[in-house]
Amino acid sequence: MCRKQRRLTRQDDPWIQKYFTGGHDLPPADEPAGGIVMHPLQNTFTKRQIRATAILLVLGLALISTPRAGATPAPDSTADHGKFEQLKTKFKTGPEVTRACLECHTNAAKQIHRSKHWRWEYDNPATGQKLGKKHVLNNFCIAAGPNIAACSACHISYGWKDDSFDFTSEEAVDCLVCHDTTGLYSREQLRNPGKRRPKLEKFAQNVGPTSRRSCGSCHFAGGGAKAVKHGDIDPTLVAPDYFVDVHMDAEGLNFSCSTCHQGDQHELAGSRYRPNAADNQRIRIPGREEKGRASCRACHDASPHTGQEKLNDHSDRIACQTCHIPRYSRGDYGSKLWWDWSQAGKMNQEGKPFGTEDAMGFEIYNSKKGDFTWEMQTRPEYRWFNGTVLYTLIEDKIDPAAIVSINRFLGDAGSPDTRIWPVKVMRGKQPYDSEYKTLVAPLTTTDKGYWKTFNWEQSIDLGMKAVNRPYSGNYDFVTTEMLWPITHMVAPAEEALECAECHSKEGLLGNIDGIYIPGQHGNAWMDRIAMILLLLTLAGVLLHGGVRFLLRPKGESNLTHPQEKIYIFKRFERFWHWAQAILILFMLITGFEIHGIYTLFGTEQAMNLHTLAAWTLIGLWVFAIFWHITTGEWRQYIPTTEKVVAVARYYSVDIFRNQPHPFRATKLHKHNPLQRLAYLLFKLVLAPMVWISGLLYLFYNDWSQWGLGALELGMVALVHTLAAYLLAIFFIGHVYLTTTGHTVMAHIKAMLTGWEEVEAVREQQQDRDSVDG
Repeated sequence: MCRKQRRLTRQDDPWIQKYFTGGHDLPPADEPAGGIVMHPLQNTFTKRQIRATAILLVLGLALISTPRAGATPAPDSTADHGKFEQLKTKFKTGPEVTRACLECHTNAAKQIHRSKHWRWEYDNPATGQKLGKKHVLNNFCIAAGPNIAACSACHISYGWKDDSFDFTSEEAVDCLVCHDTTGLYSREQLRNPGKRRPKLEKFAQNVGPTSRRSCGSCHFAGGGAKAVKHGDIDPTLVAPDYFVDVHMDAEGLNFSCSTCHQGDQHELAGSRYRPNAADNQRIRIPGREEKGRASCRACHDASPHTGQEKLNDHSDRIACQTCHIPRYSRGDYGSKLWWDWSQAGKMNQEGKPFGTEDAMGFEIYNSKKGDFTWEMQTRPEYRWFNGTVLYTLIEDKIDPAAIVSINRFLGDAGSPDTRIWPVKVMRGKQPYDSEYKTLVAPLTTTDKGYWKTFNWEQSIDLGMKAVNRPYSGNYDFVTTEMLWPITHMVAPAEEALECAECHSKEGLLGNIDGIYIPGQHGNAWMDRIAMILLLLTLAGVLLHGGVRFLLRPKGESNLTHPQEKIYIFKRFERFWHWAQAILILFMLITGFEIHGIYTLFGTEQAMNLHTLAAWTLIGLWVFAIFWHITTGEWRQYIPTTEKVVAVARYYSVDIFRNQPHPFRATKLHKHNPLQRLAYLLFKLVLAPMVWISGLLYLFYNDWSQWGLGALELGMVALVHTLAAYLLAIFFIGHVYLTTTGHTVMAHIKAMLTGWEEVEAVREQQQDRDSVDG
């Protein structure tokens, strides 16, 4: 993807290096180049010069970034915490800082205690399941329960290592992890401070609102490493450009996480366990009670596309993110899509654990964890989603012969509050109890965990004891998948999905059930049969015309009787006829492109042109109906059986013998009996079939308001497509029959000039025809 602005990368920001070191870091200067791109400085400087330069850079950054006691208050802060005397104490521990914070923010800790961030528990009222990090399983690091001492490194507390942790302790709340503005705060240093005491007072004096950086200190590395879990959340979002996220663009709107995830008493809007999948409320209004809204509709209403109503029609079935996040992992990091624990435990030739990286620097094997697959610029997959997530918990039975869904997004096409959402699907293999047929929660951390012992039986046994679940002693590996909704990394409008990316035979939503997508879906049998009839019609007129050509009179006039001209077709009638013919032909061309048969204008343009032509033709028909009624021309279409057999015989036999047409057109009888029947059929059956199905097709979003909720779009589309095929067959036959006059162009000229050439008859015959009329 083209980058029109320079993006701040992980090498530009020391904070990113500090918190997210790993496989993507630049190699040391003295590292051999085999399989790794060498650092550019290696071509110019010696190792000693590089080391000296690095030391000077580190010292310079430390001097620049070290907070001062009298520092300027953080942006958007209402107070300069550097002036508070109680924050100038040389704090020895994190809880001491929290006690100082609570002197002013007296209810903050109590509010934190009620939040999901603190409890790591959530009771889902829709499913009755007890969820949260303490209870759910995943196919990354599998389970937090047995490994809580390690997983709680991203908990907003001090000291949670086991069940003895006091969740009611107010001073155990870590205020700095969310409110530090220096970007240098590290709880790892608090846990293992080494010889030097962390200068906590410096961080305490530089607190302020949360930021992408402070939120990202945990969320950017979810799943055990940077960009592993979410796909749409990684360290690139510290300072993204417009092409990574239009809202968080550091030089543009510069949204922080809390711009959307607004807090109320430290409980933040948004949830992974029961998100708002179909927000039907109006735009957020200041002063209105709208807690918990972290959706696109909070800022953009139900019709965000100005002047593009057909796009707005999609908003009741498709989440905004589906079109506006066409790919995730669009920043500097790939996302992990496959994790195979069954391959863990391999050792190198020395019998030691090892790891392997690919050419991009992604770790693709680790003895502790198994095989991995990573991707960048990844297409999401798509699911119906109503906001309810059903998890496979550790006590639930599984089918090892099938792919086990760690979680399932509920919802279907028939539910009004369901939308099509983009998702990241994390797939992998993980251990399960092969006798009890349940997933397991192994102990992977500590000296007794798998990452030290490489003993699955022991780690599973210890892990299941830690979560108070039985274990049979027998294990195997099962394939699993887990869904993560994609909602960050919103692309610029010009990079949103185009119509053809869904409305085509190989469209992106091919796996979505219960919905008809023009251009992607259809009735194959109807298409085949209709196409055969269309080709047979074309072949029939070509054969008929060919025989006429071969049997035409040679060397003599085709006229056995003299001709005369009569004025039959009035000016409006001719205009209406040609305008209708052009519009119908154009609608057939654009309609079959929308149907997915070929590409000419492009799907979106074809839809717009098709709709425009349809409305134009409807307007023309309104005028034509009025004209026919007021002028009495409607009588021209009253059917008659007089001479119908003779006319049928003429077109099937006599025309090849160069016999005269049995019907003579007059001002009062313009159409022969077969024409009358064909035009009546067109006006009473075929045209209404086209217009009714077409209008229903166009306004399908309004069916429920019209009491037509029982209709199915696929059936309406089937009728409309069938009508289009019949119209095409009628069009071919009609155009061919215009060539059957006394000359090939005779009837066409008559519709251009209004004057029809007919066989001259005696005066008394004309009088009799007039009386009969």
